[in-house]
Amino acid sequence: DLHSVHLRNVPPNAANYAQRAGRAGRSGRAALVLAFAAYGNRHDQYFFDERRPEMIAGAVEPAKLELKHQELVQAHIQSNWLSRHELPLDSSIANILDLDQEGYPLRAELAQQLGGAREQALADARALAARERRFRDAAWLTDDWIVQVVDEAPTAFDQSFQRWRDLYRQAVAAAERAGHVELKPHTTREQRERAARQRREALRELALLRNEQPNRRRGEDSDFYSYRYLAGEGFLPGYNFPRLPVRAFVRAGDDLYSISRSRPIGLTEFGPGNTIYYEGRKHRVSGITLPVEGVQQAFQQARLCDLCGYLYPDQSALEICDGCDQPLSAQTSQLQTRLLPLTAVRTQVREGITSEEEQRLRSGYDVGIHYRFGDSKLTKQAVVDGDPLLTLRFGPQALVWQINNGINYENSGYRLDPESGRWELSKEPRQGVSPDQLISNVRPFVAGEHNLIVIRPSAAVLSNGRQPEAVWASLREALRRGVERAFRVEAQELTAHLVGEGDGQCILLIEMAEGGAGVWERLQKTSDFQRAVQQALLACHIDPETGKDKPDACESACYRCLMSYANQNERVLLDRRAIRQLLLDLVNAEIVDPGGAPLALPAPRARQFEQLRSICDSQLEQQFVDEIEAAGWPLPLGQDRPVAELYVQPDFTYPDQMAAVFVDGPHHDEPQVQAEDAVKRMDLEDLGWRVIVIRYDRPLAEQVAEWTPKLGF
Repeated sequence: DLHSVHLRNVPPNAANYAQRAGRAGRSGRAALVLAFAAYGNRHDQYFFDERRPEMIAGAVEPAKLELKHQELVQAHIQSNWLSRHELPLDSSIANILDLDQEGYPLRAELAQQLGGAREQALADARALAARERRFRDAAWLTDDWIVQVVDEAPTAFDQSFQRWRDLYRQAVAAAERAGHVELKPHTTREQRERAARQRREALRELALLRNEQPNRRRGEDSDFYSYRYLAGEGFLPGYNFPRLPVRAFVRAGDDLYSISRSRPIGLTEFGPGNTIYYEGRKHRVSGITLPVEGVQQAFQQARLCDLCGYLYPDQSALEICDGCDQPLSAQTSQLQTRLLPLTAVRTQVREGITSEEEQRLRSGYDVGIHYRFGDSKLTKQAVVDGDPLLTLRFGPQALVWQINNGINYENSGYRLDPESGRWELSKEPRQGVSPDQLISNVRPFVAGEHNLIVIRPSAAVLSNGRQPEAVWASLREALRRGVERAFRVEAQELTAHLVGEGDGQCILLIEMAEGGAGVWERLQKTSDFQRAVQQALLACHIDPETGKDKPDACESACYRCLMSYANQNERVLLDRRAIRQLLLDLVNAEIVDPGGAPLALPAPRARQFEQLRSICDSQLEQQFVDEIEAAGWPLPLGQDRPVAELYVQPDFTYPDQMAAVFVDGPHHDEPQVQAEDAVKRMDLEDLGWRVIVIRYDRPLAEQVAEWTPKLGF
């Protein structure tokens, strides 16, 4: 029932403007929409001075979906499976699960009825696959896959409620902890009042999860309405709801509300210390919902290649990176040990903010993008007259991690109180909190599977006399604009990123839309690729036929070509002239298979072995490598710091086994060196690492044989 909307700046695009302005006038009455253009903001000034009608006309491109997306088809099959059982689910998940039983299983009467409609569901899915022509070239859509989806539907339905179970357990634990503090006889009045507030918040959260808050209508607008929740978890199709969203709990009056955002947006919008505006009030993100088993158990580890951004969530002990074919070492990669999956955050109502906090938040967040190909991948090249200009690597449903590394220009993660789950953003901890109890270098992250394209220009392209940084940034934006215009993809459905450095640097085009947008598949075809490049040229004010500038062309970059709301900080790098000739060449490029070469498969063991020997600092280390090769051990990582906070660098590491190998020569017998070794290695052992010491004065074969069964090799 709003009659006016005040926009403090110009939204990123027309779709955002229509969504925000459309909140007013829904009752049929005239509405007033005020949009302010911030002085000094190039984006705002551009649309205020030159392109005002483009923003306010209300023309929004319809959403597009790749209907052959595997997860989307699976959700439809599961939806049909559920409907075949004719079981109307209660609006409250609390009436679907048995909250009186440990682990909150499905209610017995509901669980007994699942699985009875298997044959009907199978027949429906098979009929769909046979009827839809667009599925005929989907290699994954086999009868075995259909049978697997239907047979596993009962388990998938049960597991879809796991995040709700976790949130409910966390809220119950929070209420019990606060209640325990309230009842303790020797607590201060301040402690009791704080515990009482925490208990009330936990009870509100429990009511929200049960979809039964007293001051709200129990209905479909809640994130925890059963069908809406299942859509958010991906069990049912959820076109209007983000899949596996990040949630923020905010309080308005006596009620608690849940705000959901897609994972990439939630990572920053719900980032530590950020401000959320809701119901006319400011809510500051103060912490996370603590896992019942403790935050330490929630941390994940991953090795990240700095050269190309490739991701190793299992800390795979490869010496050669799969993404860029370069050696993995302490100088070219990093091991992050405190990566925290971001699922739900807590907020506090804030009326003011300190100058220190304002300055830090104004800097924004440093978000790193890392990727890993799945089982299916393909390499193509864009070739002109036999010369490859671009290498394109296509990965359907690749793993993408986005990591919040901290405030921009700091890149040191965050400090977290493991007792309360609060972020500690000030230099000095708040009253009652000891610096020793805080966990440092915590980095929230979100993960998802997306279609992506990895693009690398050839060395000749980057040595054309232009500034390489300008070529990279401008090419990224031009390709993104060309794809958006050629295939009518919204800006939020496709993102473009520069990742890595040096020879491994590349451009990532990621389909962020739920269900994909079909871009990765279309760019494998020469005609569609050329069409996208033509649109990139037109976006850059260049006539594809003549190669000349249009009459209204800008000097280097503007909001009609390469600049956007999101890349304002890079405006000094963006220059359409730096990529003019490359785009004119690419418009005639053929997309070809480069001789069937595999996509950066792991290097052979012999090559890894030689690489490992080459980085050894002593003959004794080389002899040790020879011995473990003869014994059939997996090849370790070399010269790596397994724990970033400790200045301890073993000679070799096995991250999967949490084993650090020290090959000690004669100088380690000196008293001072022995004392230093003892302290450093004890620090590693305190963190759970197994320390393996290989001595120079004992036969290496004998020592390797002793450790072989202990390490499970």
